[in-house]
Amino acid sequence: MIAPSAPSVVAISQGPTPYYTPILNALSERVRLHVVYMGRGADPGSGTGGWSDFRDIWGEPPVFEHSYYPSLPIRIGRLDFHLRVSLGISRELHRLRPDAVLVHSWGPLMIEPLLWSRAASRRAVMWTESGARTGLLRDPLTMAARRRLVALSDAFLSTGTQATRFIESLGADPTHVVRSCLPSALGEKIAGMPLPRREAAAAGTRFLFVGRLVERKRPVELALAFVRALPSLGGATLSFVGDGPLRGRLAEIAGASGGRVRLLGRAEGQALSLRYLDADVLVVPSVREVWGLVVNEALAAGLYVVATDQVASAVDLLDEHSGLLIPADDRDRLVDALLAAATVDQSDAERAARRARASECTPRSFATDLHRAIELALGA
Repeated sequence: MIAPSAPSVVAISQGPTPYYTPILNALSERVRLHVVYMGRGADPGSGTGGWSDFRDIWGEPPVFEHSYYPSLPIRIGRLDFHLRVSLGISRELHRLRPDAVLVHSWGPLMIEPLLWSRAASRRAVMWTESGARTGLLRDPLTMAARRRLVALSDAFLSTGTQATRFIESLGADPTHVVRSCLPSALGEKIAGMPLPRREAAAAGTRFLFVGRLVERKRPVELALAFVRALPSLGGATLSFVGDGPLRGRLAEIAGASGGRVRLLGRAEGQALSLRYLDADVLVVPSVREVWGLVVNEALAAGLYVVATDQVASAVDLLDEHSGLLIPADDRDRLVDALLAAATVDQSDAERAARRARASECTPRSFATDLHRAIELALGA
């Protein structure tokens, strides 16, 4: 039971989202937590059931107090850009009177809570995941606004090296920045499953792509690179797990590949875990990935990972034995990486070693780091 003396914290969230519920549940064991959801569903493609049923994809219900405050979604599909705007959340914060406000990065929804915390002499913690190249807006006016929001915050929880460097470049005090590793509840579940026997891999390397089929994730470029490398890949296959506007183009490539490129559709939870466990190499060719939980999940399944240097999780989690980093949008390097990955040791021992790479990225460890950032803010 939470101690009466524990600080009260109000977290502002854009909406119920898979993977975050376990983090907030763990945090609620340390602070008196109330989450204000600013949307009744999650971002497109997140896999959540929305406000009516926002258990995470493994069925973990929220144990913290929560409420809803209305906001207006704004989406630009062709740019893969979405945000929410709202006014009046200060009234809700005034009613709850928390010791600290936790905001998730610096979207428009977070401006008013940060201003309220300053006006009400409360503390503010920013949970930030963005790196220097992961956002769409980098104009001088936007960057100036971000510096102002950073100045309104007392402490920071950053996910990984790239996010830490970015928030410090915007003026955050390095002594008040806690770096953590964004966890995947799905990855934690996969890590508890036995690794399957790999005899089936002898027919050829099983490459895997998991994610929305949108331009910034470069699924078409991956398919074309794979087809180009096929003459040297033996019986290799490439499976796409996901859906999106580029499915039609991928279907054309798959139709001409003789069954070597496969479109498996979207999968979540148990079904997705089995897709990981039935593969050898995950490929993440994205040109912009704020974190990339698929890397956590693939490592938990013992997969080797090929990713671009714009995938934040890959920068932090991969080493020379578990994966390969390549420049984004470099087709030749992508082809070379596929060929190199096809020769990687897929023994039980190597897969177990790769599984250990993400073992420290858990919801509980992330909540511990988040609590440390809250304590830093309260002591500021």
